[in-house]
Amino acid sequence: MNYKSISNKKGGVVSFVIEKDSITLYFKSKDGTIKGFVYSEEISGKENVEILKKYALHSLQLNSFLSKNRIRCKVEKRELI
Repeated sequence: MNYKSISNKKGGVVSFVIEKDSITLYFKSKDGTIKGFVYSEEISGKENVEILKKYALHSLQLNSFLSKNRIRCKVEKRELI
């Protein structure tokens, strides 16, 4: 799903895919490339993944939450679907 913050701030997250135990967030880099990073319950923690899913679905403070909490992710880069 496409992601647009309701605050209209320009953040790095442009899209996301929610799965049962994870969320993949797609970020746009300064050079324009888009890469996805997997935040799974195993690596990031169940509570963090649930918060990320909620924030993504409601377009709330996703970039802010990530930068403030330094959530670990699987450094698996995926192409934007």
